[in-house]
Amino acid sequence: MTAAKPTVDVKSANAELDGANASKVVQWAAHTFGNQLIMTSSFGAQSVVTLHLVTQVIPYNPVILIDTGYLFADTYHYIEQLHKRLRLNLHDYQPDITAARFEAIHGRQWEKGEEGLDIYHQIHKIEPMQRAVTEIGASAWSVSYTHLPLPTSDLV
Repeated sequence: MTAAKPTVDVKSANAELDGANASKVVQWAAHTFGNQLIMTSSFGAQSVVTLHLVTQVIPYNPVILIDTGYLFADTYHYIEQLHKRLRLNLHDYQPDITAARFEAIHGRQWEKGEEGLDIYHQIHKIEPMQRAVTEIGASAWSVSYTHLPLPTSDLV
């Protein structure tokens, strides 16, 4: 049975959180959304600050990694370091097709203009994120810096 999505009055929330520090905002999100709150991260150098903050307030908050198959080796090492150091509740999602197979069949779509980039994003980022949202039952999403296109307007 799926839990009901919390209803949020955005104007009231903005007024309540106006001037609040980041920790207070995370506490509000944890209280408001409970286990329906997820976080994504690009695991860039700057993301460690947000990951650390969130894990201090919500230790077991699901952190979603969208592994497109195109991450740098250093990024994978950094992910593992942060996973261990911050004890991340890491959920790894990949596209249904490997990067190598995608390129062999479809070529480098991101080099084919905006339409090709849209196809790449849909397959490598949006679909895996939609799967994560559905499987975890998320109704709210916090972001630790990402270039991930938003997959749905149903999330707060």
